[in-house]
Amino acid sequence: MTPPGRALRPVDFAAVVRADPILEELQARAMAAGLEPYLVGGAVRDRLLGRRTRDLDFVLAAEEAAAEAFLAAFAAGRGARVLPFDRRGVRERRVPLPDGEVDVVLAPASGLAAELARRDFTFNAVAVSLASGEVLDLFHGRRDLAGGVVRQITPECFPHDPLRALRAARFLAEGVATHLTPDTEADLRRHVAGLARCAGERVGAEMDRLALSGQLAAALENLDRWGALPVIAPEVAALAGVTQNRYHHLDAWRHTLEAVALADDLPRLAAAGGLEADALPAGEDLLVLRFAVLGHDLGKTDTRTVDEAGDVHFYGHEHVSVVKAAALQRRWRHSRQRTQRVAALIRLHLRPGALDPAAGERAWRRLVHAAGADLDLLALLSLADTGATRGDGHEARAASLRAGVGRLRALAERLGEEFIRPRPLLGGREVMALTGLPPGPRVGALLERLLELQVDGTIRTRQEALDALPRLAAGLAEG
Repeated sequence: MTPPGRALRPVDFAAVVRADPILEELQARAMAAGLEPYLVGGAVRDRLLGRRTRDLDFVLAAEEAAAEAFLAAFAAGRGARVLPFDRRGVRERRVPLPDGEVDVVLAPASGLAAELARRDFTFNAVAVSLASGEVLDLFHGRRDLAGGVVRQITPECFPHDPLRALRAARFLAEGVATHLTPDTEADLRRHVAGLARCAGERVGAEMDRLALSGQLAAALENLDRWGALPVIAPEVAALAGVTQNRYHHLDAWRHTLEAVALADDLPRLAAAGGLEADALPAGEDLLVLRFAVLGHDLGKTDTRTVDEAGDVHFYGHEHVSVVKAAALQRRWRHSRQRTQRVAALIRLHLRPGALDPAAGERAWRRLVHAAGADLDLLALLSLADTGATRGDGHEARAASLRAGVGRLRALAERLGEEFIRPRPLLGGREVMALTGLPPGPRVGALLERLLELQVDGTIRTRQEALDALPRLAAGLAEG
């Protein structure tokens, strides 16, 4: 059912140009050169919706030599250079600036309409002349934007670039639109297998934007319904139908989806765990959290067992989940640092809820150290996981986790940064000199054991470390 229309914001694009130094300079240089660049895409769409944007995408229909000279002069005037990106017959130029980027597609002098027709959806093909402020809307994009409609411009939309399926999901997640037209969705489904040909970094960039939208769970449901999820994330799609034990009320896929939905609503999730607003992550931290939630149970497909009493178990699933999540992130070209942080959170995600409230401080200290600077992210991941596990004993587990999170954060605050990243009491060269061991894994094992004892408070001084070293080395030799 089509939702009621929404009023688009009246925009004086001439005033927009005057208020933006980059746009004003582009306009002045273009007029001096006798050229007419058109602002297009997100820069127009978002302003019509009353949203702030730093996207600056243009179409410049002109003779090639004149267009290149114009861009070179603009870039030089700002101490930048023009980067060419030519692909599939499209000539694109980018000028990186300190506060953003200017992207320009070069079209033949008479090719503006053809360039707009090449774009994905109608609301992304609305163009505004920098010279006059005139709005050019050849495909009724403003009408579709007002109606919340994602409509492909031509049936070649998805065959030309299958990644547009993820862009369609993003426009729904970001509230740009509410639904696809039937023919657009049918063509998307027909060509969704083409996502396998898309570069991993392009898929990863779209997944980042979906994760930051705050509607990742809804986007995952759309991608699953369209058949896109098995193509871009088969590890996630494989969770469907993996039934769980009596502590769960959902299968592994629906549990993951509900956990992601809880992580989409961070203020509510934090409040459920007694966390203050200052614990809410943003930017890269937020991406780490949401991808950890997405991947925390991927290992359940490979570790499901049923005992003689008929009870289901997933022993060690967190370790398998680490491996699968890392493989997924490598395909999406995530950074090594993000992949490592996500892996650490997944590896630890069961421990906050598994710690015995009556356990001594040593066990709690070890977890605080293991989580390090990401302790709040670990708390939020565990809260999302537990919140989506509403089977037998849920209320008791949730209350225990809430108390545990409070204890962990209080302990971390008391111990301070020096505890989270402690300076080792002995170095590798010292250990080798004192034990006679050559460089190798045995020295590393001794250093790791010394650090464990330092973290849990068994040894506190350099002398205590020296005293403990012979005993630890002897135990290592016996082992």
